[in-house]
Amino acid sequence: MGAGMGFAALALVLFQGALGGMRVLLDERTLAMLHGMMGPLFFGLTVALAVITSRTWLSGTNSESDSATRSGRRFQILATVTAVLAYLQIVLGAVLRHVPIDSQPGTFELAVKFHLFLAGVLTLHIVLLAGLVLFRARNPRPLARLAAMLGSLIVVQLLLGVATWMEKYSIPEWASGWVSHSGMVIRAGSWMQTNIITAHVATGSAIFGTTVALMLYSHRLLTGSAAVRQLGNSRLGVAL
Repeated sequence: MGAGMGFAALALVLFQGALGGMRVLLDERTLAMLHGMMGPLFFGLTVALAVITSRTWLSGTNSESDSATRSGRRFQILATVTAVLAYLQIVLGAVLRHVPIDSQPGTFELAVKFHLFLAGVLTLHIVLLAGLVLFRARNPRPLARLAAMLGSLIVVQLLLGVATWMEKYSIPEWASGWVSHSGMVIRAGSWMQTNIITAHVATGSAIFGTTVALMLYSHRLLTGSAAVRQLGNSRLGVAL
């Protein structure tokens, strides 16, 4: 499996390089959008490759049962759905950044609403995952570390999302009553705008990579262990 994923990563990075070259030569928005989608996908694949070749993965054993308990399966499903949502959010972000200039007036507004809605859903999933691991089942240890990292990343990402909007589009209309527009100058391509947007995109990829690792480790480790029984005994585990 590791060899196949290695070849897949090689093929994907070559494809990403070709997309980047075509994007520069043709200056095409659609290619830029695809380039923004494929980069995080390659990153997620390399994270998966690192996970399945790690010592924790290779030494993982199912000492008590070959089949996952119901609570363990629910957690695995939740982790998998969260990883999918994290990538879909990256896709929506790429669409939002490259909405064609000649598109319909409501296209941008629709893309923003979907992006914000999915941000809320993804945040809820991450809170559930992190809370379940950190407060109910701290073992196996890789899950606890990844859950703590994921919780920190989503807080940073939400703050960067607000900062990105303010640097690119100014203060939202609904917040104008609390925050003054005076002194707020939007400079397209400025150092501040470029770095905040880049940090927002990079943190989104980090969230996706972390959810991929959490998903894979949950499928490897939560199979009848004491951690699964602890998940099953928790209220949150029952809710899931």
